Amino acid sequence: MNLPDISVLADNILAGDRFALSRGITLLESNLEKDRKSSIQLLNICQKERKKGPSLHVVISGSPGVGKSTLIEALGIYLIAKGHRIAVLSIDPSSPVSGGSIMGDKTRMSRLSQSQSAFVRPSADQTRSGGLHPATYETSLLCAAAGFDIIFIETVGVGQSEVMARYVGDTFVLVVQPMMGDELQAIKKGILEVADVIVVNKVDGRLADEGRLTVQQLKNAMADTAYPDTSVLPVSSTEQKGIKEIWDAISTQLEDQTLTNRREGRDAFWMDQKIKERLLPEIKALYQDTWQNAYRNLQKDNANFLYEADHLIELILKKLSD
Repeated sequence: MNLPDISVLADNILAGDRFALSRGITLLESNLEKDRKSSIQLLNICQKERKKGPSLHVVISGSPGVGKSTLIEALGIYLIAKGHRIAVLSIDPSSPVSGGSIMGDKTRMSRLSQSQSAFVRPSADQTRSGGLHPATYETSLLCAAAGFDIIFIETVGVGQSEVMARYVGDTFVLVVQPMMGDELQAIKKGILEVADVIVVNKVDGRLADEGRLTVQQLKNAMADTAYPDTSVLPVSSTEQKGIKEIWDAISTQLEDQTLTNRREGRDAFWMDQKIKERLLPEIKALYQDTWQNAYRNLQKDNANFLYEADHLIELILKKLSD
């Protein structure tokens, strides 16, 4: 796209055009080299020209099947009724055939998707770790520029790698379900410690008692961490019970200074990520023979991958300094 086209697209996004926002996100998610400069130009214009106040970015993480989408829809409908505009960036597993999103949250959030005050966008994770699409952070900024004041980012799963999602959101909500049993013990300490709010979902019907027990178990588990005051709340997304309490917990734990501190350094973190993503393949291509020789050395008996890595780095640094 040329600059005039990018300017028109940016203007439409800033005016709240949802179709233009979809086009902009597709551009940001593109892996094509020709789209990279256009993506930078688009984000530059939108970041400079946006006139609305800051948006709140909420990461929702949890194992598959715990009801993340149902919870987000319930929260979204609750917040829209209060006058908010909601964007949902849902990260789904990649299709092994097409590379696209398998699950498609527009089908799982049908009520929310139909609201003119909501925007739901499923994206494939492209088999990356961290539970995010590589462009999730910049697409969240584009949603903010389009006037959505609360942006939910739903990770593809839960685990140690999802800790990276802390750097895309202002607050991190971990969703679990009753009757976890041994799974409770398997939750990584890291994911518990980045959680600002822990939600036990599906606490209704025959699972009500087990849900309340799971809440107490998690409170006991958090007592052994550096964050014993983390909110652990029961909710029934299908019955709309506990939704207000979850949002109150999200809102109150983000005091002005806490929010400011979290946002400081975020751009630096994602700048480093982009450099790593682009620079490593470029270096491998530039020093292809040296790299391939290191791979061949790894096939020898008693090969030491640490030595090969260090030796390769030293060779590259020497060539760069010559």
